[in-house]
Amino acid sequence: MIDKDILDDKLNLIEKNRIFLLVSHRENQNILKKYLMPEHEVITNNFSQNLEKIDLIIADEQGLQKFEEDIFEIKKTKSSFLYLPLLLITRIAIEDIPDKYLNIIDEIIEIPIEQRIFISRIKKLLGIRSMFLTVQIFQKLIDNNPAGICILLENREIKYVNDTFSSIIEKKKEDIINKNIVEVFPEDIIDQYFNKRKKIDKSRSTIELQLKDKHKWLDIQSIESKYKNIKLSSLIIIDMSERIEQQQEIEYLSYKDKLTDLYNRRFFEEEMERLDTERQLPISVIMADLNGLKLINDSYGHKKGDELLKRTAEILEKSIREEDILARQGGDEFAFLLPRTSKKQTEKILKRIREEIQKSEDKKFPISIALGTATKNKSEQNLADVLKKADDKMYQNKLSESRSSKSNIVQGLLNALAAKSHETKEHSDRMRKLALDFGESLVLSNSELNRLSLLARLHDIGKTNISEKILNKPAELNKEEWKIVKNHSEQGYKIALASEEFAVVAEDIFAHHENWDGSGYPRNLDGEDISYLARIISIIDAYDIMIHDLPYSKAISKEEALAEIKRCSGTQFDPELADKFIEFIKNN
Repeated sequence: MIDKDILDDKLNLIEKNRIFLLVSHRENQNILKKYLMPEHEVITNNFSQNLEKIDLIIADEQGLQKFEEDIFEIKKTKSSFLYLPLLLITRIAIEDIPDKYLNIIDEIIEIPIEQRIFISRIKKLLGIRSMFLTVQIFQKLIDNNPAGICILLENREIKYVNDTFSSIIEKKKEDIINKNIVEVFPEDIIDQYFNKRKKIDKSRSTIELQLKDKHKWLDIQSIESKYKNIKLSSLIIIDMSERIEQQQEIEYLSYKDKLTDLYNRRFFEEEMERLDTERQLPISVIMADLNGLKLINDSYGHKKGDELLKRTAEILEKSIREEDILARQGGDEFAFLLPRTSKKQTEKILKRIREEIQKSEDKKFPISIALGTATKNKSEQNLADVLKKADDKMYQNKLSESRSSKSNIVQGLLNALAAKSHETKEHSDRMRKLALDFGESLVLSNSELNRLSLLARLHDIGKTNISEKILNKPAELNKEEWKIVKNHSEQGYKIALASEEFAVVAEDIFAHHENWDGSGYPRNLDGEDISYLARIISIIDAYDIMIHDLPYSKAISKEEALAEIKRCSGTQFDPELADKFIEFIKNN
């Protein structure tokens, strides 16, 4: 017998149940309608069309026989018609009803019909249907739940899992059902969880698992229940991996520098505060600054600059002890916090840093680091002041080391350019000799001659970032390639400007492709707005290119080259300088 409370405790999603009457006698139809209405909606027509809408069928023998085929089909269906009850009203004794009908009939009421019994049977059948539909809804909710659900027997044998559960643990259902839970999860983790469950009702835990090649965090909770006096545990698991990984990423980013994987400034300052105790004395600080980073960024782009910062971080990390704290302060600055480290011990660490720098020597991208140190020996000293003292010393060292460092970087750039294009180096060497000779004929000062020689050497340094394929292309450059090449004047200007030693020719490098009539690049300067040395070098550059073979053009004679310079006098070249150059070449 079904418990009345179970029937009452169901979903009520519709106001009225729909009952179809397959009753042949009009008089019986009217009696049944009187019993059923207005509490229920009664339908008597178009049986086939109303099948999906009805909750109960009441039929007599004639109605059952007439729609026998449809009713048998309904009873076989397990989808939308799951448990559609059929009540037969009949004058025939139950033992005389054919077995094929008994198999599909849910209730039988003999005529004459007693209203009280009839209403009671209707209510029971509708209650059972409602319960079945409720179970169906909850079954779908469970099967499609975003949480994984697993039902265990008392011996921890798995009897049910939903799709989400099998997806989370990455196993097929058939490989899970009837297995012990310890065959799915590590036994120590499950034991730990259930032991905790005994102590704390409705215990909830986050467990960490290695499943195949993935690391997962699962939130796990269990609900105890009974089925036919059998104890059941329903495990509910939620995959927290993505959320925890995001939390870890946020935590990582809050204390780590993403580029170098060192600690960041925030962490360093918190550690300064934590370690600033008498027990940690003496506390030493090292400040480090990467020389020439801006020059590398301007010459090769920030990607190459980032690579240099990573290399620097690796060098510094190799030099410290396990208890030391190394952080990137931002930009090109790094800081060390060395607890229980005297000044003498700090000098040893500085020596290790310098040795590591020498080991990693790269001719193309040499690493140069300015360093400064300071030590807190007494508790009354302010650690922030000690850090400032180390920073000041580092800055003083940077001023003296930076010029040499940048000169090395520029030489590295020139070497890289020469490796890309042999003709570029030879072109630069020829230009330096011709520039000095022509400069002397112009009676330039010694200072101007030195600048002109430097300009001849560096005028194409902006080409370091142009690919070898473009530099040595035998055919005419296309529009995009020409745009890249034209950018080398500005790029060279930035490189030269980054170094105090070469800044004196930065403007001349920027202007060496400007034309007298304003048709040059990159700024369309004209006349005497173009620097004097740039006007000289543009003539020498053009002349040397014309009289030597290049990947994209054949050499012409000196006479033809001078004729071309004469032709372009007043448009491309300063007319006065063009005439003097022609005369100089002819006389020499």
